[in-house]
Amino acid sequence: MKGLLISVALLFGFNTFATCSNEALSEIGFKIESTKFHSNTKKVLNWLSHDEDFFVDDIETKFFSTQYGGYVQFNSYDHLSTPQMEMYGDIVVIRALSSDEVLEVRWYKNGIKHISYNAKKQGCASDLVPYADNALF
Repeated sequence: MKGLLISVALLFGFNTFATCSNEALSEIGFKIESTKFHSNTKKVLNWLSHDEDFFVDDIETKFFSTQYGGYVQFNSYDHLSTPQMEMYGDIVVIRALSSDEVLEVRWYKNGIKHISYNAKKQGCASDLVPYADNALF
């Protein structure tokens, strides 16, 4: 019985590892930071709040996050000063649908694409690997 439980735990652990998109995101130029999640989230949300006249709502949707293991709310915002050919969407905020807790933030600033996620809530960044160089998702 103990062997079966260990096998199941390893299978789920391997499955989570196999679907982790961090390496793919890093390879296409994202800077991923999970250790500074709370300070990064605060900075991104402050930027969004203090510069609200220059941000416009972009996409809002809900989806099931395999990394979080539940449904999440996805919101992206465009900063009016950034040309869309340079970057489509400047901030992405992903929240737990059940609690509104921020799980992940993505942002584009000074030519760098960043991702920060709550490693206590999800093992990897969300599986939102963009197909275009000028996108965060």
